[in-house]
Amino acid sequence: MYSYFKKTSYILLVTCISFILVITPFNKSRLHLMAFAETTIVDVSLLSQQNLDVSYEPTTGNLIVDITGIPLAHVGVISNQAFIFQLPEELKFILEYPGFQDAAQIDLTAAALILGVKDTVPGNSLVLNHEEGTITGLRTSLLDLSLLSKVSVKLTINLTELGVNYLPASKNGLLGFYGLATNGETLIDLEILAKEGAFKEINTRLLPPTVNPVTDVDELVTGTGKPGAMINVLTPNDGNYQGAVDAEGKYSIEIPVQEAGNELLVSQTDTETGLESEKTSTIVIGTILELNVPSEILFETTTISLDEVTIRRAVTDWTIKVRDTRGQGSQWKLKARAADPLMSLDGHRLNPEALVFVQGKTTYFLNEETLIKEGTTGTETETTIMWPEDEGILIKVNPTEARPGVEYSTTIQWTLENAP
Repeated sequence: MYSYFKKTSYILLVTCISFILVITPFNKSRLHLMAFAETTIVDVSLLSQQNLDVSYEPTTGNLIVDITGIPLAHVGVISNQAFIFQLPEELKFILEYPGFQDAAQIDLTAAALILGVKDTVPGNSLVLNHEEGTITGLRTSLLDLSLLSKVSVKLTINLTELGVNYLPASKNGLLGFYGLATNGETLIDLEILAKEGAFKEINTRLLPPTVNPVTDVDELVTGTGKPGAMINVLTPNDGNYQGAVDAEGKYSIEIPVQEAGNELLVSQTDTETGLESEKTSTIVIGTILELNVPSEILFETTTISLDEVTIRRAVTDWTIKVRDTRGQGSQWKLKARAADPLMSLDGHRLNPEALVFVQGKTTYFLNEETLIKEGTTGTETETTIMWPEDEGILIKVNPTEARPGVEYSTTIQWTLENAP
């Protein structure tokens, strides 16, 4: 006798849409400088076509100010090379930190026609001017610069080592840096630095906060932002919810449960400067609680006898899978019920209690709705349900009730509940 039954299940699928926010470049304006020294040097140029590049790496905490250029043709063997950088007004305070020289260094890379030359000026040899925000490095060299095709002078400051976890804000959202490579031993004044040096601005506008995924069962919006900033969450229908970023740069703001597909706009405001960031857009994700059950269960054939027998499943690794994307701690229940008794094609029926669910030493009759499994979702979104060969859904019947060589089948109705 070959017995099987079909299953029915209901699955709700929701499409997840995400947006990427792109920050556009900014306009450049020059930083106003004031001269601070009357002594100057005549030949201030070591490099022609000087360029300055400034970048900040939040993950490493490194602020990098890099001068690159081509050595002047008339510069030959020289004894000293001076490299001067000026920080913007808003960042000068880091020069007063006792650990600044341990957190800074200047790397020199000279690309020769045949081979390259690299050197490092340690932070403890840098000359600092706290008032004017200048950093000077001096390197003695016998290198013939006329043989070089390119020189790079890179100042690296690890702001994290100084306890600075973000660039300070400015009124226009920009920080301007100056840099100049020179010949000689005398510090250069700011007037010549502004006239001859390379200039670069970096965008320090308050960056938008990050936002963790929000689902249609969440009552919190979480993410990261600038410590002390005020987070603003705008929901559809002009709902507005606020909260502060803690000292670790994290925030958590209560909102009403949102429908899947709703757009949330999240921004932050610097409470010190009043600057407001652009908005981060996030779409509420529809959670999925779905059931995957094989289309049929095949049972072993059995020999007709006078005693009741338990007929096992023919496939020993028969499994059910529950997928739950509602998050850790979400609870669910799986129930099953046979729609009809096992029945042959010509309408012959077996005992309504022939189809059973066995859990340990307890047997449940599937002619009534039966709790198959209760679950709590953990770190994994998918739960696999399977049983030993003598447990789970089985058939218990006296074979004399069945007709020889006849297949019997029924349909099981599965119910997956969102239940505490």
